[in-house]
Amino acid sequence: MLSNLLSRLRKKHVIIIALISLVYVLAAANLTSRRAPWNDEGWFADPAYTLLTKGYMGSPIIHPRGTWLNRELQGIQTHTYWIMPAYPVLQTACYRIFGFGLFQMRAISIFAGFVVIWSWSLLIWTLTKNRFAAWITAAVLAADLTFLYGASDGRMDMTTAAFGSFGLAMFCWLRNNNLSLALLTANTLIAASIFCHPNGVLYALILSLFVARYDLRSLRWRHLLCLFPYLVFAGAWAVYILQKPDDFLAQFRANMEPPGTTRMAGLLHPQTMMLQEITWRYLQHFGGISLWAHLPPLMRIVPFFYWGCLLWLLLEGIVKRNQPHVFVGVCTVAMFSFMSILLALKSPFYLVAILPLYAASVALTISPQPDTFRRIPISLFTIVAVAQGFCFCQAVQHDQYRDGYLPAIAYLKKHASTETLINGSPGLLFALPGYRLISDSRLQEPAEYIVVDRWSHFDWNFVYRNYEPQTAAEIQQTLATYEPAFEQNGWAILHRRIEITNF
Repeated sequence: MLSNLLSRLRKKHVIIIALISLVYVLAAANLTSRRAPWNDEGWFADPAYTLLTKGYMGSPIIHPRGTWLNRELQGIQTHTYWIMPAYPVLQTACYRIFGFGLFQMRAISIFAGFVVIWSWSLLIWTLTKNRFAAWITAAVLAADLTFLYGASDGRMDMTTAAFGSFGLAMFCWLRNNNLSLALLTANTLIAASIFCHPNGVLYALILSLFVARYDLRSLRWRHLLCLFPYLVFAGAWAVYILQKPDDFLAQFRANMEPPGTTRMAGLLHPQTMMLQEITWRYLQHFGGISLWAHLPPLMRIVPFFYWGCLLWLLLEGIVKRNQPHVFVGVCTVAMFSFMSILLALKSPFYLVAILPLYAASVALTISPQPDTFRRIPISLFTIVAVAQGFCFCQAVQHDQYRDGYLPAIAYLKKHASTETLINGSPGLLFALPGYRLISDSRLQEPAEYIVVDRWSHFDWNFVYRNYEPQTAAEIQQTLATYEPAFEQNGWAILHRRIEITNF
């Protein structure tokens, strides 16, 4: 009788896990197949593709002075220092196995999102012994539209979150049996997270809160050896940096000073950064004017629902002295504060770092104890889930990849040869490997064709017009020497006019 009951329980667990995973993978793959590649995906695939095909990690597509950054990316075409090295290396390994392409790049993010979902589910179950809350955490993440956008994007944010989240989950899983192994495993994975993107430091912050809360008295001097993985990653990076240290410093400085701000602005103006965290990162993304993901105004309810659940969780946890609930709430507030002050670039794709904590807050508010549910939170969550489902259906109605990107590629293949210089989105690399491509939004290269997408308009009409008016004027002068050759669904191709000389 007992064995039959356990078998049924295990079967139920497998079915729930399989259903959540299936919904997530299908939704993320659906978005992946419809989104056209954009600047960051091309920029970050270029060094991996070059490493794969030529043996060095340069970015030959990028013009050193052709990006929206204020400074020159000195040496970028032979050495890529402006991003952390782990993600291009990871891509190269995947491309060697599965081939190079846009969907191969995005598949890395989809798999990473899968790891994030179940790492946080395991983490919440380990902390609270509340299996329902663990499942709800996974379900909230799998249904979150912003999380799905991150999983269908070729940036390194989801991979960073996967390494960091898995590190936290392994720490919670192993700490009771072997604290040294738990710390070594967690720090190894978090070090990998940091060397995918500096935002991996967020997971080091959460790990330090875990250790301070649960294991501070158990720490011994020998546990300092668990920090050794950071030295290993840093040493490997230092070897690469020493190949061209001047280029490293130049690219590092350029990436630290995007137009209109510096990445350390939060240390100088923390109150302003806190306000911009809400107005820029959240409200411009959820139903605002974000270019990364076009979300309708209905999505404004999502962050307010998350913040409401977080407040409820904290207040109830304090009143009822539920320490795990309070701890999850404190970690969420700490993550929000850290992102507000130290992540001055208020890009919405960074939200994948904090979304698992919001999901956990929702789950513990809905199911504060095992086998219990609250009607009001679950009713509100149902409304939010339906709204996100409706917005997802709207998002997948637009196939920017097939209706805009692929027709533009077909035009270029028909009218340009592999020797024709083409200036435009670095995302062209995925469909035109082997062509002469240059990513130069300042239009300094005399290209035969200029490929224009919405990110080109963002650089020309917002960045340069507001921060470099002289550059904006020069761009308009250059564009006057081109004529329209193709336009479809947000993609346009300009062809350089033939100058006729009278003798």
